[in-house]
Amino acid sequence: MAPQLLTPPTRSRLARVTRCLLTRHRHHCRFSTNATTERSKKTKGASFSGNEIKLPAALRDKNVVQLKCESSSGICDVFLVGTVYNSQRSREQVKRIIGHLKPQAVLLGLCQSGSAVLYPPIDTRPGKQPEVGPVSEFRVAFEEARKYGGKVYLGDRHEKITMARVIRKITFLDFIKLCSLPFKDVPHLRKLLETFPIDRSSITQSFPKLRQVIEHMEGEGINQEIREFKVLTVLQETVLHERDQYMSRSLLEVAKKNNCVVAVVGKGHLSGIKKHWQQDISVAPLLQVPPSKHTIMKLCISVSVVMVGVSMIGRYL
Repeated sequence: MAPQLLTPPTRSRLARVTRCLLTRHRHHCRFSTNATTERSKKTKGASFSGNEIKLPAALRDKNVVQLKCESSSGICDVFLVGTVYNSQRSREQVKRIIGHLKPQAVLLGLCQSGSAVLYPPIDTRPGKQPEVGPVSEFRVAFEEARKYGGKVYLGDRHEKITMARVIRKITFLDFIKLCSLPFKDVPHLRKLLETFPIDRSSITQSFPKLRQVIEHMEGEGINQEIREFKVLTVLQETVLHERDQYMSRSLLEVAKKNNCVVAVVGKGHLSGIKKHWQQDISVAPLLQVPPSKHTIMKLCISVSVVMVGVSMIGRYL
């Protein structure tokens, strides 16, 4: 599955968004063909002359990784920017890097179902104003790229596939073992349990929080004793490492067609994407959902029991 290119909104693409939102932001969503063409000429010239694109020292830190690959125009410089969710510093860094480089393409660590964060919220109820929260770092990248007509791609695996693979691999006993962990010593594990949905209908809403906790745990590191628990191994492998491979492959496909690309992803994905860079990764196995071992009813009962147990345990923590 190739990374999805975000195009100017149409009624078919934004069927889930209200007509009011489409009308309100239509003039903001037109990409400037002239700006894209001009930028393409500049970057192509730099590539053919053998010049390496570099960031100023003020924009470089441990959360920025520079990669390279061969492209249709010569060499593509790829800048991987690792962000922290809801961080003002991350938003400013993303804006400054994209504003300075003006890359031909920007790849976001999002899938189609998560692309709603790229647009301002709107409430169609009469007299109601939408709740305005912190602007996502992905939205900052999206809006910065639109200023000069940069192409924007969605490079992550669909959330439903990731969550389905998690559910198929984790058993009821895994949840029980997870409940026995020393929560006071590992506060992130308590947050991890809180992300699990009570029923299947809330899986989609719960997944973003689950993903953020897993990425945060990877960024800070957890001890070997905790890693031995199968449930955490499954979560890290499915929610983090598999997506590292998928996004690394998506980024490579985009880079092969451009001269300069900026990828905005969660900080926890930096090392994984770098590790798998330019590897021959087969995407098909990462998109397969294992056969279900339980009926939907058994799954709902199992997860519900776990959530009740967690609530009881929480009273004594």
